[in-house]
Amino acid sequence: MHYAAVDAAILLDLYSILLNKLKQAKLLKIARLEFQCMPVVAQMELNGMLFDLSRWQILGAKLEAEKTDALNQLKQLRIASSQMSLLPELTDAVNPNSPQQVLAALQAIGIKINSTNQSKLVSLAAQYPIIQALLSYRRLSKIIGTFTEKLPQHIHPKTGRIHPNYYQLGAKSGRFSCRKPPLQNIPRDEAARSCFIAAPGYKIIKADYSQIELRIMARLSGDTKMCQVYRQGADLHRLTASLVTGKYINEVTEEDRRLAKAINFGLIFGMGAAKLQIYAQVKYGVAMTLEQAKAFSQRFFEAYPGIALFYYSHESIINY
Repeated sequence: MHYAAVDAAILLDLYSILLNKLKQAKLLKIARLEFQCMPVVAQMELNGMLFDLSRWQILGAKLEAEKTDALNQLKQLRIASSQMSLLPELTDAVNPNSPQQVLAALQAIGIKINSTNQSKLVSLAAQYPIIQALLSYRRLSKIIGTFTEKLPQHIHPKTGRIHPNYYQLGAKSGRFSCRKPPLQNIPRDEAARSCFIAAPGYKIIKADYSQIELRIMARLSGDTKMCQVYRQGADLHRLTASLVTGKYINEVTEEDRRLAKAINFGLIFGMGAAKLQIYAQVKYGVAMTLEQAKAFSQRFFEAYPGIALFYYSHESIINY
């Protein structure tokens, strides 16, 4: 009781001190906004998310099948072409989950690589199909291990809901974070998201700023073309896809648009070609060579000269 009482009493003395610090830092308005948000965050944790376990189990079985198919692809590549094999002839001795064994196997078939971390593999995925297959296998293994198997363990026995821990200022950028479990990182796959359901008589409403980072960049840079696209309500990603691929805008595919999203969001944050290559593969599943990443970057800044001017004039403070 004494410990709890001190916890409350000390806040009274801290109040005036912290208030002055907020004023000096010109953060009083921000602090009040965060304070007003706090009860909502508490209510989010208390309310939780209703979870359709049966649907999730069906999805888990599907992902397991895809993981098995990915592993079989590695074996089929061994049978089809010994030069593109991860696994030795007539044996499954190499474990695809073992970085040491995989590295030795890749080096043995002539792939010049000194590490099997994701960034190294992504940079070679467009060049070697076997590496693309390995990345798919690892991605599915991670999803299954992190979500498929563990999410059901977080269902509360009385409410039937998942009650994660939300951190209102959980990231350095000021964004929310979420742990135990990390519900903000649920795969974008529609089947996975559909397992979070509303109670009878209720609906889940999704609200999001549309391309907010790009709109801010258009406003800050004053790029004529980008501002015009937003004023007209056109699709910026489709336009960028047309500009960097050289296709007519009515010929742009969904894959081209995913490529453009990686380029748009990656380059406004100052990514170099190497990081753009990794970002496109990991975030959007788009493989490109380092040379292609360099070419796309050049075409992007040529297409949006206002962005280029803004970026290079602020290069000293943009350190990605």
